[in-house]
Amino acid sequence: MPKIKLSVGGRPYEIACNDGEEDHIKQLAENLNSRVGKIAKSLPIASESMLLLVTALMMEDEIGTLNSNKEIVSANNETPASIPYDDEEIKERINRCVTDALQPFTEKLEALANSLEVE
Repeated sequence: MPKIKLSVGGRPYEIACNDGEEDHIKQLAENLNSRVGKIAKSLPIASESMLLLVTALMMEDEIGTLNSNKEIVSANNETPASIPYDDEEIKERINRCVTDALQPFTEKLEALANSLEVE
């Protein structure tokens, strides 16, 4: 089982893969690295783990959108079209993902603040 070296978000990784999958895995890592880089520009003070979380959330959102579109296209017997995203839409999606990711912490902080309030 070959091991390949990858870099995502400026951090090196070494992973094992099946024979013949090396180029495919490297391409996936390059795509992921590109996404992380774009998000890092919008969230310059985010930690590495936050960047990876937001990237994963955005990818899950895209998968959900693609699956929904696939179902609609199948129902209408149409040819699928690519879904372009502009910079504003990417920023909105990042903000939505970050807000969703931070929601549990926000709720805990609000509860803590409420418990500390003096009447």
